[in-house]
Amino acid sequence: MNTIAPTPEAMPEGPVDCREAMSHLYRYIDNEMTLDELERMRTHLEKCSECHYEMITAQDLRRLLRRSCIERAPNELRKRVAAKIAELREEVTTPAS
Repeated sequence: MNTIAPTPEAMPEGPVDCREAMSHLYRYIDNEMTLDELERMRTHLEKCSECHYEMITAQDLRRLLRRSCIERAPNELRKRVAAKIAELREEVTTPAS
């Protein structure tokens, strides 16, 4: 089986093979597929234990990374970012002279 290689390209029509499943795994996990692609991926994952294992492993890794990276930005930085966002919003909503 090939290694996981995310790709933004649409999946080819027809049944999904292991190579295609691994190429589009992160699009599947991130729910970035059409309904047809999702259904074809689900069908493959239900039948292929190797690809299903890879999907579970990728999901577990994402959860672990999400839990591990919960550092909060310092208050001063958060204030500066919020002020900049407010400034940019004001520029967008204020008509040009």
